[in-house]
Amino acid sequence: MTMTAPDQAAERRGSLVSRVTGDVDTISTFMQFGGLLIVVSVAQVVLATALMLWWSWLLTLVVYVCMLPLLLSLRVFQKKLQVAYGAVRLRIGELLGAISESVVGAPVIKAYGAQARTAHRVDEAVTRTRQAQTRAQTITAATFASPWAHSRSARSTLQERSSVSRSAIDLIRSSGGSSSRSE
Repeated sequence: MTMTAPDQAAERRGSLVSRVTGDVDTISTFMQFGGLLIVVSVAQVVLATALMLWWSWLLTLVVYVCMLPLLLSLRVFQKKLQVAYGAVRLRIGELLGAISESVVGAPVIKAYGAQARTAHRVDEAVTRTRQAQTRAQTITAATFASPWAHSRSARSTLQERSSVSRSAIDLIRSSGGSSSRSE
C-alpha cells in the first residue's frame, strides 16, 4: 500500500514504523514457511483424496460434505482474525509512537515535569496493546481448535451411523499413513 506525502505527515512515526516492520516480517515469514507449507498442504490433500477415492468414493464424498461447515467457519474466523490483528497493528503503532515521543522528547518532558503523565500514557499504550494481542490470540486458538473439534465430531458420526470400517476411518484420519486394505 503506497502512502502519499500528506498521509505520511498525518501518521505518527510509530505507526509508520509498525506498518513497515509488520509488512517486512509478514513477507519474510511467508517466504520462509508459507510457500513451503502451501505446497506440502496441497500435496497432503491430493494424496489423502486419492487414497480415499481408492478406498471408497462414497466415503470420500461423505468426508468432503462433512468438511463444508469447517470451511465456512474458517472463513468467518479469517475475517475475525483480520480485524483482530488490524487492531493489534494499530495498538503497536500507538505504543511505538508513545515510546518514540517519550524518548525523543525526554528533555522537554523532564523540563516541564511531565514524567508521570508520559509514563501513564506509555503504560496505557502497553495495556491496550496487550489486550488487543490477547483478543487476537484467543481468536487464533479458537481457529486452530475448530478443525480438531469438527474432525472428532465427523469421525464419531461416521463410526456410529455408517457401515464404514474402523480401518477406513483410521486410514483417512492418518492422511495416507501406511495401512493395508482389508476386505
